[in-house]
Amino acid sequence: TVQFTEEIHDTDSCYDTSTYKFTPNKAGYYQVNYHVGFSASNNATSAWVFLQKNDAAYSQISQSNDWCYHMDMTSSDIVYLNGSSDSIRLRAEHNSSGDTFTLFDGAPGCYFSAYWIRS
Repeated sequence: TVQFTEEIHDTDSCYDTSTYKFTPNKAGYYQVNYHVGFSASNNATSAWVFLQKNDAAYSQISQSNDWCYHMDMTSSDIVYLNGSSDSIRLRAEHNSSGDTFTLFDGAPGCYFSAYWIRS
């Protein structure tokens, strides 16, 4: 799970910094935008970022290189959330066994945002 621990703007207190989930209190379609950049300690050649809805994969993006220490992935989705129990969060994985990765806080950094667009 990608652990976004700081909030810049959360008008309805819908993001939980302890579970890393966004659970809106208004039903509708949400524009979800995210960027995850990370550094791998060894030689990850493929990485994935999953947008999860209710802890199941909703969509994913991937990146593959012959050999890489740093990867950046950006995407956006439109997701329907019921306004009570539906939640979303991000999960990241890579293919290097025993390798660890660290979220990259430098430019362009990592971010996650969700905006209500319509019911």
